[in-house]
Amino acid sequence: VMVQAVYNNYKSNPTQFVNHINAYGLNRKLGIGFNGEGAPYIPQKRDKKWSRLTLPWMAFGYNLSITPLQTLMLYNAVANNGIMMKPYLLSEVQNEGETIKGFKPVVKKEKICSDETLQQLRACLEGVCTAGTARELFKNTPYKVAGKTGTALVANGNRGYSDKIYQSSFAGYFPADNPKYSCIVVVH
Repeated sequence: VMVQAVYNNYKSNPTQFVNHINAYGLNRKLGIGFNGEGAPYIPQKRDKKWSRLTLPWMAFGYNLSITPLQTLMLYNAVANNGIMMKPYLLSEVQNEGETIKGFKPVVKKEKICSDETLQQLRACLEGVCTAGTARELFKNTPYKVAGKTGTALVANGNRGYSDKIYQSSFAGYFPADNPKYSCIVVVH
């Protein structure tokens, strides 16, 4: 469904689709202030590796690479009424009780999509946890969860995909009806 939707809407102008992804900042590091932050890769139409398959594959997350923290930032935006915040892991650094450096919330994007689209996204993410691929994970929780499972075939360096290495994930937020917490779990 996602491949067909993306292909039908962007086949004549794939750069427009890529620009949507870039507008969320997913083509750049988040700048969270820690060494070792992964560098994302979003194929651009001008890349030598771009082919007629790049756009359809991007529709379901292949041919690109973003960090789990970037993924979580998107889920946070859905939970936060469309406001995308820059992730930060510390509120302050102290030395003997005195604040040396403080970190404040930073808005990266005021609105990621329309309210109607947000409502549809939330319904889909809740559906995954009540009747979809995550229903067994959350059937006995005292609160509603919203999120999405994922499975990806991962390349093994120069060996490609022949080793059949999979990565599984879950990203979401809870309580779904009044979000307070979000999480992402990735098992490689």
